[in-house]
Amino acid sequence: MKPQSVTLIVSALFVFICCSSFCQSKVDSLNNPFGSAGNCIGKSLLVNCFISEVGSPWKEEEKVPILLKESLGIEWLKTQGITWGVPALSFETINLNDRKDIVIANIPNPDNTSRIHAWIAEYVLHAAGYEDIYPLYDSLKKKYNVDNVLFLFFANKSGHDFAQSTSTRIVSFNRENFVEGTLVYKLYWDTGKDLCKGTIMHEMLHLYGAWDMYKPSPNEVEDRITSLYKNSVMLHDRRDNLSYMLIDPLTAWCIGWSKNYYDWFEIFRKRKK
Repeated sequence: MKPQSVTLIVSALFVFICCSSFCQSKVDSLNNPFGSAGNCIGKSLLVNCFISEVGSPWKEEEKVPILLKESLGIEWLKTQGITWGVPALSFETINLNDRKDIVIANIPNPDNTSRIHAWIAEYVLHAAGYEDIYPLYDSLKKKYNVDNVLFLFFANKSGHDFAQSTSTRIVSFNRENFVEGTLVYKLYWDTGKDLCKGTIMHEMLHLYGAWDMYKPSPNEVEDRITSLYKNSVMLHDRRDNLSYMLIDPLTAWCIGWSKNYYDWFEIFRKRKK
C-alpha cells in the first residue's frame, strides 16, 4: 500500500473516532433565542443604515453594490434553509433615513481599541435622532408584522466587522440593548479589499445566534472537525461566490434550524475569560 493511501486512511479513522466521541446527538435540544433577531425562522426585517464620519460621506454609487450583495446573500440563505427543511424564510429590507448617511463622530473599530464601549445600535440610532430605541423596534415589528428585527450598519471605512448580539444580562442593564445590530465595513481592515457577500451573511447570522467556527489557537480535534465543514459561512466568510458556502450542523442548531445537538459543538462555544 502506498504511503499516501495509509495517510488518508489514518486521517479518515482519526476523524471518525474523534467525531464519534463528540457526536452523541441530543435530539430536541434547542439553542433558545433572545434579542430582537431571535432565531432565523419566519419573517425578518433587515434595517439597513449607511453610516459615515464627518467629511467622509458615502457616494450613492457605492451603496448600490452593497445592497446588491446583501440581496444575493439573502437569496443564498433562503436556499440553505430549503436544504435544511426550514419552512419558507421571509426577509424584508428597508433603508433607514431614506438611504441618507447617518453621520457620527467616530466609527468604532475593534482593531484600534481594546473593546467596543458603545452598543452599536444605540450609538448610531441615537445619532440618527431616535432618543428611545425600544419604541422604534416595537413600531417596526408591528408595522411590518415580522418575527425578527435586526439592524445592519454599513460603514464607509475600513475595519474589522463585528456583531453585537444580546443576552438577558445585557438587557437587564439597558433594555435598549435588546435591539441587535452588526457593523460591516466597506473595506477589510487588513487587505483593503471590498466587502464580500459572505461577510454580510456571517455577521448577520451572529445576530440570530450563530457562533464563530474558528479559534486563535486551534487544536488537532478542532482542526479535524472544521476540515469537515471548511465551507461553513461561520468559518470562512470572505467570499463572493456563495455557491462554495453552506450552513453547517452547528450553525443550523444555533439559528433554530435544527434540534440536533452534538457534544462537539461545545468546542466553539464562546466562554468568559
